Amino acid sequence: TAGHSGGPCLTAQRRTARAVTLPLQDFYRGRRVMITGGLGFIGSNLAIRLAALGADVLLVDSLIPGSGGNLANIEPVKDRVRLNVADIRQASTMNYLVRGQDVIFNLAGQVSHIDSMRDPQTDLEINCRAQLTLLEACRHHNPGTKVVFAGTRQVYGRPDHLPVTEDHLVRPTDVNGINKVAGEYYHLV
Repeated sequence: TAGHSGGPCLTAQRRTARAVTLPLQDFYRGRRVMITGGLGFIGSNLAIRLAALGADVLLVDSLIPGSGGNLANIEPVKDRVRLNVADIRQASTMNYLVRGQDVIFNLAGQVSHIDSMRDPQTDLEINCRAQLTLLEACRHHNPGTKVVFAGTRQVYGRPDHLPVTEDHLVRPTDVNGINKVAGEYYHLV
């Protein structure tokens, strides 16, 4: 969206429940921001942008082979971001890392349909249980943080129409879609 200064903005809620629009740079400058899945394509590009806006960026990525995480993705900002190679399934690690974070972009997940069918337990662990682990860490150690969750079109299954919108019925057709929708629903409660 365009802000009052002509640039992108973010709408933030005040305690009075009145919406306030701030330019992104004003909102993120100096804020502590954690990105799970931070070495993937979306996470790394978000990290580059947030670093340019002056955020204090912490990237969390397990670097599981084949998951998309790559150190080369953050080359432009490697000296301006911090990296913790960790797995969001690890409760003690998440309990520590969420502390003091103003915003958490939760982008970590297992995305392969094929892998979810070959190993449904691991898909369940990453896309469902790990989401609850992160949210519980926030609830107990940083209840004021803002969590932004990245969902997936996979939760809608076979589309009735294109483009798929959020009004579409949720009808996952595979293990990955089921676990992704369950993980997303944890963020909504």
